[in-house]
Amino acid sequence: MCSPAAIDILAAVVDQEASSIVRYIEEVAQLRSADGKDAEIQAALEQLYTESCLDLGAIMEILGEHAAVSPKVAWEMDCSRLNFLRPVFVVEAVTSSTREHIENLGKLAAALGEAGWEEAQQAVERLVERKTTSIGRLEGLVPSSGAAASEAPQRNGTSASRW
Repeated sequence: MCSPAAIDILAAVVDQEASSIVRYIEEVAQLRSADGKDAEIQAALEQLYTESCLDLGAIMEILGEHAAVSPKVAWEMDCSRLNFLRPVFVVEAVTSSTREHIENLGKLAAALGEAGWEEAQQAVERLVERKTTSIGRLEGLVPSSGAAASEAPQRNGTSASRW
């Protein structure tokens, strides 16, 4: 049996994964593809999302054996700036946020190891490994010298004033 502290750590992993920027982009943002590069980026984001869902399901299965926990989704308000953009404009935000996310997951995996819950630690480590690989692929799709591609168009005024 695992400790209540270990269950809380794994629940924190679930909450963090459920609130990731990739999930926001796939579930809410409604990106607008304009060309082939956008389609490639959109496919990479969808793959990252699919892998996230699979890993989250596996972690929920492990957690479900010990406690009844549901994910608490808490997206930052800043994510709304990504709504309706081309995929090429969200890559920098996704990679930056996901790198922080990976770092936090690594710390939580280590905490699970210290708590002695090896099965959960391995599941989180698989999640970290997949995310790291997927982010590398996503970064490879966008040239690092493309300053125009990394900065989204600026929106001035309120939505009402733009109409």
